[in-house]
Amino acid sequence: MEYKILTLDESIPLWKRIQMIFPDEPDWESLEEEVLVKLVEDFDNEQSCATTAIIYMSTKNPSQCQRLAKWLLEHEDSDQWLKSAAKRAIEYCEEQ
Repeated sequence: MEYKILTLDESIPLWKRIQMIFPDEPDWESLEEEVLVKLVEDFDNEQSCATTAIIYMSTKNPSQCQRLAKWLLEHEDSDQWLKSAAKRAIEYCEEQ
């Protein structure tokens, strides 16, 4: 049997590389806002990454976080853990 080696080079967007290496995790605090947004928007491919990303979004851009969290709560494909993280993110943003 022949195996292909997956190379995670720079031609693959950072948000996609994060999804591909999961459960290994990046330094979430150092990620730029647009990477976190993309991880949330593409939650269908890796809900666990989106769960962490929405929490970190709340510290970077509360208004953007609330918009994305409300979208996740309304989306029928987001799982209970992602919805729970979205609720926590909204609560955190409202406290700020």
